[in-house]
Amino acid sequence: LDDEITKLEDGIAAFDPLRKRQTPPSGTGLTDLIRAVFKRSGGHTLAPTEIRDALINQGTELGQNNPMAAIHQILKRLETAGEIEPIQGPGMKPGYRTKR
Repeated sequence: LDDEITKLEDGIAAFDPLRKRQTPPSGTGLTDLIRAVFKRSGGHTLAPTEIRDALINQGTELGQNNPMAAIHQILKRLETAGEIEPIQGPGMKPGYRTKR
């Protein structure tokens, strides 16, 4: 039985690099998780709903009653701090990107 468990654990470990979702470190706040989403975006403009989707896709559980309100609040704080800027051009949905 121990040999079978070891084989299964080795098999699972072999697939680890292929995992799409990365579990954020315990205690990582939503603000830092949103900063990480912007960092991975490569400077692209992100709509608040895209940020929400990216958080969910990376395995973040949004336990708030209204997660979009929390995301918007954090985006405004990051904008006030000069970390991101709002962007909306003709034919574009409103979004944010990191300041260059």
